[in-house]
Amino acid sequence: VCAASLAWDRRVQEPQTNGTCDLQLVLSTQLTADEAGRVRLDAQEYTTSEWLPLEAVAHGSFHPALSYACRELLARRVEARLGECAALPPAADSDAQLATLARELVALRRPLPSGRS
Repeated sequence: VCAASLAWDRRVQEPQTNGTCDLQLVLSTQLTADEAGRVRLDAQEYTTSEWLPLEAVAHGSFHPALSYACRELLARRVEARLGECAALPPAADSDAQLATLARELVALRRPLPSGRS
């Protein structure tokens, strides 16, 4: 889906002032309802978890890198719909749909997250 390089001037681990650089690679897969029901997270690492719609994470109060990854996945889905719509014979309704999808894509493709976390 996307890749990002993240650089932090501080970190939790000692020495905290040395910072860290992380590479974020985001891949996507589709789970069946049965597969999703069998997901088990390590209780020592996660106290709670929940399934959320991509839109909730993309536009919610989550870490900027996570929100960016969800926006990119949504943007790829919009790109696919845009391609399908562009392949239709020209008509007023398909042109309106193309414009709507193009605006949706531009809104999702905001710049990479930057600043301090």
